[in-house]
Amino acid sequence: MNTLLSLLLILFLLFINRLDVDAGVLQQQQQQQQQQQQQDQVVVCKEDERKALIDFKQGLHDPYGLLSSWTGNNCCTNWKGVQCSNQSGQVVLLNLNYQKLEGEIRPSLLDLRHLRYLGLSGIYFRGVGIPAFIGLIQSLQYLDLSYAGFSGIVPYQLGNLTNLAYLDLSGNHYFWQRLHVVESYWLSNLSSLQYLIFDDVDLSEAPDMLHSLNTLQRLYELRLFYCNLNLPLSLPQVNFTSLQIFDLSGNNLSSTVPLWLFELSNLQYLNLGLNQFSNLIPPVISNLTNLKILDLRYNYHVGVRLPITLGDLCMLQKLGLSGNKFNIELSEFGGIFSRCINKSLETLRLSDAGLVGHFPGWLENLMSLKILEISQNSLYGPIPELQLPSLQELYLSYNKLNETLPENLGQLFPKLALLSLANNKLVGVLTETHFANLANIEYLEISSNEFTLNISSNWVPPPRLEKIYMDGCHLGPGFPTWVQKLENLYIISMSNVGISDVMPNWFWNFSLKLQGVDLSHNDIKGRLPHSLEQLNLDVVDLSNNHFEGSIPLFPPTIRLLSLSNNSFSGMIPDSWNHSIQSSLLEMDLSHNNLSGDFPASICANSSLEVLRLNNNNLSGELPLQLKNCQSLGILDLGYNKFNGSISTSIFDGSLYLIALRLRYNLFSGKIPPQLGGFNFLRVIDLAHNQFSGEIPVTLSKLKDMKGFSNTTYLTIDYDEFDVEMKGGERSYGVIGYVLPVAIDFSNNDLSGEIPKELMSLTGLQSLHLSNNHLTGKIPEGISELRRLESLDLSMNNLSGVIPESMTLLTSLDDLNLSFNELSGKIPSGGQLQAFSASVYSNNYNLCGLPLDVKCNVDKQSQSPIFQNDEDFFEDDERRWFYTSMGLGFAFGLLAFCGALIIKRRWCFTYFQLLDNLFDWIYVTMVVNFNKMKKLIFGEK
Repeated sequence: MNTLLSLLLILFLLFINRLDVDAGVLQQQQQQQQQQQQQDQVVVCKEDERKALIDFKQGLHDPYGLLSSWTGNNCCTNWKGVQCSNQSGQVVLLNLNYQKLEGEIRPSLLDLRHLRYLGLSGIYFRGVGIPAFIGLIQSLQYLDLSYAGFSGIVPYQLGNLTNLAYLDLSGNHYFWQRLHVVESYWLSNLSSLQYLIFDDVDLSEAPDMLHSLNTLQRLYELRLFYCNLNLPLSLPQVNFTSLQIFDLSGNNLSSTVPLWLFELSNLQYLNLGLNQFSNLIPPVISNLTNLKILDLRYNYHVGVRLPITLGDLCMLQKLGLSGNKFNIELSEFGGIFSRCINKSLETLRLSDAGLVGHFPGWLENLMSLKILEISQNSLYGPIPELQLPSLQELYLSYNKLNETLPENLGQLFPKLALLSLANNKLVGVLTETHFANLANIEYLEISSNEFTLNISSNWVPPPRLEKIYMDGCHLGPGFPTWVQKLENLYIISMSNVGISDVMPNWFWNFSLKLQGVDLSHNDIKGRLPHSLEQLNLDVVDLSNNHFEGSIPLFPPTIRLLSLSNNSFSGMIPDSWNHSIQSSLLEMDLSHNNLSGDFPASICANSSLEVLRLNNNNLSGELPLQLKNCQSLGILDLGYNKFNGSISTSIFDGSLYLIALRLRYNLFSGKIPPQLGGFNFLRVIDLAHNQFSGEIPVTLSKLKDMKGFSNTTYLTIDYDEFDVEMKGGERSYGVIGYVLPVAIDFSNNDLSGEIPKELMSLTGLQSLHLSNNHLTGKIPEGISELRRLESLDLSMNNLSGVIPESMTLLTSLDDLNLSFNELSGKIPSGGQLQAFSASVYSNNYNLCGLPLDVKCNVDKQSQSPIFQNDEDFFEDDERRWFYTSMGLGFAFGLLAFCGALIIKRRWCFTYFQLLDNLFDWIYVTMVVNFNKMKKLIFGEK
């Protein structure tokens, strides 16, 4: 029996195993069949559409090979950005958004007759207009041409795209030329449109824009930021009531807020910021019961008042009121925030709002509040001890808060992740207790206060802390060792905190996440590691310390590097081509002891905007590779030992120079005339070199020195650049055109005349040409330089009179014309006679105040006020006439006397004639005298 059972069991197991095998085989066969079916169903693109895409590609410049996958016969498989219909194999999607391409849109797109999605955002089309033929692709449902470098008129043919649901033309510029709409009637045809984004499209020539859009009843999202929009105060009937997102910001609208806006009862997002609305918020705001986000920031309205009905927006989550000058105490908002809004509000922004007073208690009613921003006001007193259990971000910087921090911050705001208290008047000693229970803090900013940190080296800081800003606090003299426990730290900023210590070895290893380091303006000593390439550093500022040794290698992620005012020595590493790549924007190694040549590899980085190597011991010639720094705006190589001539190919116009400073070097040769090709150049300082030849006339083409340019191009805020003005170096800002317009060619070997063409640089504020070999006259057109504040032409060979027109230079307060050969009277009027006599000294033919030399009539007659070339030649002829007349008289007299001496008979006859003539004159006078005497006195 047991044997039989065992046999049956074995047979059963074999049967089960066979079933499994059969099932596996069956499953494998089914998979193979499915794969075969999928292979049979592989979509093959249409040949005419493949050719259309190839032709479209040929119209694009693809330097990075982004469309290298566009090969083969089937455009529906693995062609980047291309998608076909699974049923028909026709191309329905072309999405190349944000690809680094440029070129043109070719009409071959019209062969994609079933295209529904076209995305070309971010491709650079070089300022051409949007092709009108796009309006013939009537299958389009999605069209994104944003940020693509288009300009000109938006073609009305786009109105033929009746199936279009999404249209984005925002952000199109070609330099200062914007995309603009002329007439808006065609928009009414887009009956399927749900999303319309026209940010930065000029609508000033489309006065009926809102009337046209009002017909689009399906419209869900409408964005018209910075459009020069004409906003009607009324509409006959509001039809686009499906709107949920409406952005009208940045249009400089100065009317009242139109009441028809508050009939859009489905609105969830409304942005009216960056305008000048007079009433800002009418009481009917409460009609927008679905509103979740309301942004009214920066309408710059003074004395604005908020209606109490604002508090009835029971679904409102975000409220932006910054930049409106309420000029009231913060406590006066209590009535609004005591209503149902206090249940839903999560973000409240009231920065730069003219608020004064203490923190009110009503803030504690906002139980859902996550972000509170009240910076840039005049709030004073202590930081309030309010219970806000949901608060995550607190911005209180740039106020007048005093006293100290409460020690129970972690209990008041248990979820606090960001605390900004910079630029207040807070005082006191901060200890570990102040930061206890702040377990979620990630961002801590307490800069520019009077805090003193008394924290032991054993303190364990909040583990999530990522960014620390403690500039100006009292932290030293020892280096804070607790920093090494912050393994998640991204940014540490401890400038001017009184550290006087050696940089610890652990600093560059404690956090692999470290990106930003600012330890400037301390007394930190030591050397940096040979290489910091293992870190992801973004910003490093170690300036104004006492570091020494060589410059280390930095990672390719670095953007801003400042090691100035230290004692670094040796050569600058010539390995920037792989160490920096294309991230570095600013490099400042000035005021060190660096030597060697200019590293040619620095300009392997085409994104570099600021390069300062001044005040070192660098030498050699400038490499031709400098021209590769095509984004370079600030170049300061002054106070070094660079030599040789400057190749004209370096300054061939490929750079975007704002300021060029090469003073105190050993450069020679001619000044490159190509410098005149820089449209944005504001400062040229080539003083104290050995440049020779004439001043290039081409400098008259410098547009920014004429005040023509209005374009900004630096992406960083660089606020220090030294310019020689008014007898000394002064530091100026660069952003916002604080940087003056100046030319300094002093102390060179320049010759020739001052080009009269330079007088067209009407924006010049400083012109220094002293200590050269310039000849000729001061150009009469110098009066055109009305903004000139500093003029130094001393120690040259200039001659002629000082132009009377210089009295029109009313901004001039620094002048030096000494040590020339100027003549004539110093012009009266203006401020020319108000300068000291030293301004005109050693011009021995000058006269008039403020000199002690008086001008006589002859001297004045020899120095006409305005003397052109014709006057000069007339004076010259007159001088020769009188000279020849005098010489003729002398020679005639000499010949006459000589004849009398030689011919004695002539001499006797001549003197006899004189005697007879004398006798006749004597007799005649006596007779006439007696006759007159008789007539007067009568006969006796």
